[in-house]
Amino acid sequence: DDALIHGRPFDAELEILTPAGNRRHLRTRGRAVNGGGSTVKIQGVLQDISDRKSTENELRKINRIYTVISLINKLIVREKDINSLFSESCRITVDEGNFRMAWIGLVDEKEEAVMPWAWSGHEEGYLSLIKKISVKDVPEGRGPTGTAIREGRFFWCNDIANDPVMTPWREEALKRGYRSSIALPIVSDGKVIGAFSIYSGRPFFFNEEEIRLLTEVTGDIGFAVEKIRADEQRMRDEASLHRLLSQRTILMKELHHRVKNNLGIISGLLSLEKERITDEKSRLILADMRSRISSITGIYEQLYLSDDVAHIELHIYIRDLADSIINSYLPDTGRIILGTELAEIKLETRRAVPLGLILNELITNSLKYAYPGDARGEINIRLEIDSSFACLHVSDSGAGLPVELDPYTTESMGFMLVRMLAEQIGGSVEVDGNNGTSVNVFFGL
Repeated sequence: DDALIHGRPFDAELEILTPAGNRRHLRTRGRAVNGGGSTVKIQGVLQDISDRKSTENELRKINRIYTVISLINKLIVREKDINSLFSESCRITVDEGNFRMAWIGLVDEKEEAVMPWAWSGHEEGYLSLIKKISVKDVPEGRGPTGTAIREGRFFWCNDIANDPVMTPWREEALKRGYRSSIALPIVSDGKVIGAFSIYSGRPFFFNEEEIRLLTEVTGDIGFAVEKIRADEQRMRDEASLHRLLSQRTILMKELHHRVKNNLGIISGLLSLEKERITDEKSRLILADMRSRISSITGIYEQLYLSDDVAHIELHIYIRDLADSIINSYLPDTGRIILGTELAEIKLETRRAVPLGLILNELITNSLKYAYPGDARGEINIRLEIDSSFACLHVSDSGAGLPVELDPYTTESMGFMLVRMLAEQIGGSVEVDGNNGTSVNVFFGL
């Protein structure tokens, strides 16, 4: 009409329905031919562009599904909650894939049915009104969703209006404009846990390429479920481990407390026994035993007060132990000066106990033999670190060792204990008896 009246050319696309019921796409182009000052005819051409339009539509469909895949993969990276993962996956599929509706159902093994979990699009009560979808091989389980779950493969229905498998749900589906559908199993940890069902408003919408891409989407969702569940299990395990560690810490603290108290009782008994004995040699032996016990008690005292029940601050322990030994032997005299230079080291309890006993022997030896009677002097203690080794250095400026005494072979109780305890922690001992006595105990960190 426009060409006839105004003489303008035209170029348009038309969709026609042939007598055989086939839809075809045409492009029509034409122009008006003038004669004697008026339009006398229309010249034009009709071109069948159905194949081109079909290719364009298919490319648009595929591009939309690629967008769905991309957005769901981004969702998988950041999402930590399964409910949100399912809801957002349905929304993305509908919004970006241009589908009528999408929903995810999970298998209720007790009911042997599929329970709707999340959905998006034109649902309009469909999932609550339709017959329950079974996972068994019964009429209510032979639709796309039930079959996909039961057989572990995709199942499609490209003509809901006429496909007999959709009989139980056809009426409600057609009311909502669903014309074709596909259901894809969601597999997690090797087991089908549910299905992703997608509905199109066009019949015969799904083909092999779309199915391949949608299968990839569902595979990604299944992987995400595994990842989220693994993260949740890891968090539960970590919380359980934390509780167990807290309980262990409490138990260990109680154990340390009881060991400390028991050692205190033993020390007290030795002290009482010492007061009853008149033999000076026996009194000295009991005093040495009590001192050794006190050196161990100090470790359990520090462990009880610390948050770390397996390690102690060695430098703090050495300083406290040295002060305790000197004050025990020489209360308030001030005639022995204690000098300390201690590197900060954290050490396992099982290795700190022998070091404490070694320190006790070396200090008590200095107090007994380096400064007898009312002699004055000093005792120096150093704790040094050299790469992966440490050295405990104890020295005095007293009389030194007797010429006839070999500290590496002597059977005297003090040096025997020092050698044996050093070997126990994989260490070694160096002794210099000139210009006072100097002992180095080397041990690995």
